[in-house]
Amino acid sequence: MATIEAQLKDRPSQGGKSVQCVQCKGEIPPYAGRLMSLIGERYAHHPGQCADAGARTVTVRDLARQGELFAWTCRKVEPAAEMPVVCDETGTDRAAYVAHMAAHGLKATATDYRPVRLRKTAPAKLTKPSVGNVLKFITWHETKYGEWQAGVGNPVLGEADRRGQYWSEADHPHSIWVVPLAPAPWEPKDRPAKAVQLYSHGDGSWSTDWSAAKSGRRRVNQRAKNAKVLAS
Repeated sequence: MATIEAQLKDRPSQGGKSVQCVQCKGEIPPYAGRLMSLIGERYAHHPGQCADAGARTVTVRDLARQGELFAWTCRKVEPAAEMPVVCDETGTDRAAYVAHMAAHGLKATATDYRPVRLRKTAPAKLTKPSVGNVLKFITWHETKYGEWQAGVGNPVLGEADRRGQYWSEADHPHSIWVVPLAPAPWEPKDRPAKAVQLYSHGDGSWSTDWSAAKSGRRRVNQRAKNAKVLAS
């Protein structure tokens, strides 16, 4: 013979009328209740919709803060032939919680507790090797060109052999930012020297001309490739 709960499973709601919840004594809106008795038409809210749900949550949290860090409460409504039975149990023991839920034929809700696992070693950061030597001064020959003129091209405004300190990697491959030790002849003398972006030629030399630096790296790579072929 089917249990009372199985017989009530497919029963409809209370329809378009408002009824009282047997659990919280609050009002159940139309079409929102579930039948809990075979005789007498007694209804209850669906789980989590009772009027005292918020208050019960606060009570459980306050109980858990009293040194236990775990608390539970049960307000399950057991269907009956005439008067449903409302469970009213509260506790702080995990084993008692599991056993109580099993008595209702339910599975205890799993908590989100996870043991903390400490990392054995700190993760190694993969850093790209610097293009230049960050501990040495860098020297380069810089040429300053003016604006293009018809029939003349870009006139040379000045040339200088410069020296500076490595500052950081630049956004362009094979390039770095360098802080000169002194302003260039064409720069104001009463202001700090502007940082200069240099490009590697592949053989330890640097310049401000990215095109010449690219050609220089190509020649260096070709010589290394030829030397490897001759060595084999």
